[in-house]
Amino acid sequence: MEKIKKFEREIIFAFVLGVVFSSLLVFWGDLNKTFEQIVSFNWRLIPIVLGLTCFNYFLRFIRWHFFLGKIGFKEGIDLHKSALVFFSGLPLTLTPGKTGEVMKAYFLKKITQDHLSRTIPVVIVERLSDGLAALLLLSFGFFSYSLGWLAMLFALFSCGLFIFLIYCSPFWKFFAKMLSFLGRKRLNFNIINRKLVNFRMVLLKLIGWKNLIIATVFAAVAWFTEAVGLAIIISNIAEVNLTLALISKAVFIFCLVNILGFISLLPGGLGIAEGGFAGMLVLLLNLSRSEAVASTILLRLLTLWWGVAIGMIAFIVFVRYFKFGQNFDEAEKNTV
Repeated sequence: MEKIKKFEREIIFAFVLGVVFSSLLVFWGDLNKTFEQIVSFNWRLIPIVLGLTCFNYFLRFIRWHFFLGKIGFKEGIDLHKSALVFFSGLPLTLTPGKTGEVMKAYFLKKITQDHLSRTIPVVIVERLSDGLAALLLLSFGFFSYSLGWLAMLFALFSCGLFIFLIYCSPFWKFFAKMLSFLGRKRLNFNIINRKLVNFRMVLLKLIGWKNLIIATVFAAVAWFTEAVGLAIIISNIAEVNLTLALISKAVFIFCLVNILGFISLLPGGLGIAEGGFAGMLVLLLNLSRSEAVASTILLRLLTLWWGVAIGMIAFIVFVRYFKFGQNFDEAEKNTV
């Protein structure tokens, strides 16, 4: 129960932080002009942008359930429970470094009674396929900006290093020997060693090339649709045509800012994302400050905070439906 309360406090803190950063951004873009831009926005486009955001969540949920099936959870968890777990994780992206998403692994453990060494890899490979999808989408920016190479090289290095370490047997053998040596003094290290072997086996099963290709394609399409939402907002705010060139630039900006937000380890990339979107819209698309700020605020409301709202409903339903409360602490104590 204490773990849940901790994440609730972090989400509330992130919300306050979001309000603060948005307020600072509005003053940077001129309060009156930004307000006029938001009010003059064609509100009939909001259902379209929200629909694209929801389609993003739907595709990522399909990927999530696909991973569960690959490690044998499909028989123990139906679509309803799987969806509750997935959508409950949306507000947990507001935790520092998105570490709160590990809660999804605890939720899976609650349902399947399996160990965290089998549930955590699903969350990890989600992030890995997101990184690979960002590599694909950043290539859109190469048509317009050479800056994309820097972001792509970073993402490629990070994903490549992670995959290499998972497949590198000498690395795991060395780690296992070290734990075995420590296990002579403390039994807990032997238990950790056994769970670590199971953890790696699940990861290897999930990051097979076929699985990664399927998951990455789903992730790329999902994030592309959300970036198209950004392009729609920009086209209306700045009164420009929605062209392939604008979509290409919007995809590049969207992916680059999200990567920067993730590596910042700030809750939901708050501050980095708001400043990044507004700054790059001014720098790369020549929008005025008020146009850039209005576009950024609308984007964040219709993507991040929309997802948080959906996720909070799913989170509350999940906790009440499974009577999580006191049993959570007990499950955590039994987990190494």
